[in-house]
Amino acid sequence: MPFDPSSMTSYTLEAAVALLIIKEVFVFIKWWKTGERVEHHSNEHNILKEKVDKTKEIVERISTFFDKFITTIDDIKYQNNEMYEWHNKNDAEGVKIWYVRRSLETAIEKLTESIAIQTNVLKEILQDQRENKKDTERLTREFENFSRNELNRNRGTTGKDIE
Repeated sequence: MPFDPSSMTSYTLEAAVALLIIKEVFVFIKWWKTGERVEHHSNEHNILKEKVDKTKEIVERISTFFDKFITTIDDIKYQNNEMYEWHNKNDAEGVKIWYVRRSLETAIEKLTESIAIQTNVLKEILQDQRENKKDTERLTREFENFSRNELNRNRGTTGKDIE
């Protein structure tokens, strides 16, 4: 059985009360047998009463402390169990729901698909630009050749050097 500090303080209080009761019983028995009134030693009685009162006060403070402590432990236990329940749930694929929201996972999948489509479109645009560059270079060369030929033909007909 685990040690319970609150029981120790209650035993101390019970022992003090038992001593007071036993003392009163002995005083009563002496009075009953002899018929004499026994004077209480007020000093001893007051000291014992003060000790009992202090013990009661200490027991109440300790009891309050342990009540708060036990309440705190119960709160922590409840929160711990609650957190375990949150973390212990899985989705259909066995992935812990706490770690990945299904909506977030779906959004990431859609984003991944969109990026893949955009990447393919960009590759096609790049290929088209390369083809356009080749066509532009080819047309530029053809235009330059055509312009030279026209210049040469015009020189031959007019006889002037055109530059």
